[in-house]
Amino acid sequence: MMKSLLAALTQTQGSAMVPRDGLEIAADISLVILAVGSALALLAMTVLLLQIRKLLAGMQHHLQPVADRARAAAENVEYISAVVRTDIQKVNDSVTKITSRLNDASDHMEDRIAEFNALMQVVQGEAEEIFLDAAAAAHGVRAGARTLRVGAREPAEDQEPAAEPDESDESDESDVREEAGAGHDAPEEPE
Repeated sequence: MMKSLLAALTQTQGSAMVPRDGLEIAADISLVILAVGSALALLAMTVLLLQIRKLLAGMQHHLQPVADRARAAAENVEYISAVVRTDIQKVNDSVTKITSRLNDASDHMEDRIAEFNALMQVVQGEAEEIFLDAAAAAHGVRAGARTLRVGAREPAEDQEPAAEPDESDESDESDVREEAGAGHDAPEEPE
């Protein structure tokens, strides 16, 4: 084959044969080999690309259900996340409303407690005043009764003065004075 190729090359250059040296012949042969090698490489690459294309088409046929399922799963996840987001927003709104109502109720309770405390102070003041008035009245009644007792014992002006009151009467008077002093606003006993 090489000899026929060389003969064909020498005939195409013209009718006159020019002697060629070995280096030129080797260069021409290497060019032919490179051209044939490039053509074979191009053919091999074309065949390889066709095989890869067939393989990808087969894989696409097998992977299409998987891709469809992945797409459906992604849509489900998106739907679920939207539902969860909506539910969380509703819970957040409910918590905000409850917090607002609790704050309002707390403020209302504070007002009611303040009013109740003011009422209790008034009731306590009135009760203390009534108690002190009753204690003062009781002391006054005792003192009046004692005065009446002592007055009934005193002799008339033409009679001799009665004996000194005994110690029990004096201790009663000192007890009354001490109780009157303990009663804060109790009126003083008449003498």
